[in-house]
This record gives sequence, C-alpha cells and structure tokens, in this order.
Amino acid sequence: MDEMDISSERETIARESAIRAAARPLDPGLPGVCEDCDTDSPRLVFGLCAPCRDVRAKLARLRGEA
Repeated sequence: MDEMDISSERETIARESAIRAAARPLDPGLPGVCEDCDTDSPRLVFGLCAPCRDVRAKLARLRGEA
C-alpha cells in the first residue's frame, strides 16, 4: 500500500463516519398553530412551522451561531 492508498482509505473512513454522525431521526412534530406566524400546520417542531424554522436557521447562520 502506498501513500495515496492510505490517504484514500483514511478519507473514506472519515467521510463514512461524518455521514453516520449526521444521520439522525427527524422529530415527528405535532399538528397545531405556529407560535411565530399563527399559521395552522400539520407539523410543528418546537412550536414552529417549517418556513419559520427555515428563517430562524438562516438568521442563525448569518449571525455565525450555527
């Protein structure tokens, strides 16, 4: 095995490990009215509908919080 083979193997192991770490079950959420926009939604997670969660996630990324 040469350096390229070893490097490739390590990269594959690191990538597979990162994929396993990122894979997690989704929160099933609950139906109800969004706390942010007062829209009825079939799936709220932490009280927020998908569009409101997306906006908060984008703002957090822009602020460097996520």
